[in-house]
Amino acid sequence: VCPATVSLNNPNDKCSKTCEGNCIEKTCTPTANQTGCTNGTKACDDGCGGTSRKCCVPCVNKINSKPENSSYTYSSCTDGEGSKQIQTGWSCNSGYHEKNGACEKDCQIDSCSAYPLTSCPTNGNCSKCTKTATKTAQDCSTDGTRYKLDSCASGYQVSGNSCREQTCEEKGQKTCNGSCIATSECCGGCSSGYECDNGSCILACSPEPSETNCTYGSGSCSDGCGGTRLCCKKCLDCSGYKKAATNVCNTLYPQSPEYCINVDVFYSYNSCVGKVYNNYQIDNCGQPCGWNSYWSGKQCYTLTNSTTLHID
Repeated sequence: VCPATVSLNNPNDKCSKTCEGNCIEKTCTPTANQTGCTNGTKACDDGCGGTSRKCCVPCVNKINSKPENSSYTYSSCTDGEGSKQIQTGWSCNSGYHEKNGACEKDCQIDSCSAYPLTSCPTNGNCSKCTKTATKTAQDCSTDGTRYKLDSCASGYQVSGNSCREQTCEEKGQKTCNGSCIATSECCGGCSSGYECDNGSCILACSPEPSETNCTYGSGSCSDGCGGTRLCCKKCLDCSGYKKAATNVCNTLYPQSPEYCINVDVFYSYNSCVGKVYNNYQIDNCGQPCGWNSYWSGKQCYTLTNSTTLHID
């Protein structure tokens, strides 16, 4: 009679004895531990029903998606199946660069050797270079454009590749205690008795007073300081009077030729002597001297046989 049979349930079970074709005894050799594991080990079946065996953590891809215009990057990994290549990352293809998790096409610009700046300075007016040529920019928003400083905003001066604030003198002004003032102003004002004249302190001008009690009236004249004042007229304005004939002998004194005078002798605007008007000698105050008289300077004189005329 055969003993009880045994089951071969484990992968490594082997029948060592049979009876009437049935296995009545068996042996089992555990599978050896896995070594050289890239990702470490974990407990696993030893092939004989036990779990003390150490197996490699399987090698699997780290990523399974990538952006357009890119390619996977690979790394070597060893597990229970041996060495293999797994996907561990991605990189942009040639002609593209990474930006915000995507692959952006590179900018193509020329060498722009005359455009040394990567940005236009504050208060600057710049021209830029973005022509297509050979130099690859890593970022189209910045490196793809180069700048050259042409000029500065009003009130600023080019200094190398930047703009500095102009000095007062460069603005057409002058410096006064750290600030700019007009060149016509006097810095800090002027001392007592002085006044500012086109940026310089000069002795103040004292205007001459107006004249009063004028015998012949008054008119506007200079006060000596660029202004005007009232000045007395030295004589009456005779421009409205008519001058009689040069020789009035036959008109005024036909019966007395000895009293004839030449009116031109005392007709002078400069000395303001009397003017002959309607056969009268007119004094400087507009009063007639009467017949046989003439006005000279300050008073009326009577015509006589004397040949001496009073011309003041």
